Amino acid sequence: MNRRLKLILWSFGAVAWLLVVLLGLEAFARFQAYRIDHHNRMVVEYRDSLNTWEEDENSLWEVPHWKYKRNASIRVQRGDDVYQVSTNRFGFRGKDIALPKPDGVYRIVCVGGSTTVGGWTDDTSYPAFLEVALNERLAG
Repeated sequence: MNRRLKLILWSFGAVAWLLVVLLGLEAFARFQAYRIDHHNRMVVEYRDSLNTWEEDENSLWEVPHWKYKRNASIRVQRGDDVYQVSTNRFGFRGKDIALPKPDGVYRIVCVGGSTTVGGWTDDTSYPAFLEVALNERLAG
């Protein structure tokens, strides 16, 4: 066998083994996520409690998991934990904003999924923390 053919076969074998290893890791990660999602008591209770209030007519959703209702609010208490979310007149989480934007005002939009909207209250989401930090740093 010539040297070039050996190199091609060796490269193909190495890529094939890498693919097998990566697929194995993916299968393991999916199994672990499934196990946690279905067997961890805290995760199951939390998910079940969310499903009971996110899907009734008092939920925040205009289009489930896609678009919030405008000027909506929900408060859920489980033991000592309180989850409270409200939306402004545009259907976004947080305080209402003036339109058109006043002169000298800067606006930063945070776009994302659960990490952006996450937080037990409107004041404990990362966009709220970012707003406080920027207002303190750029005061005036």
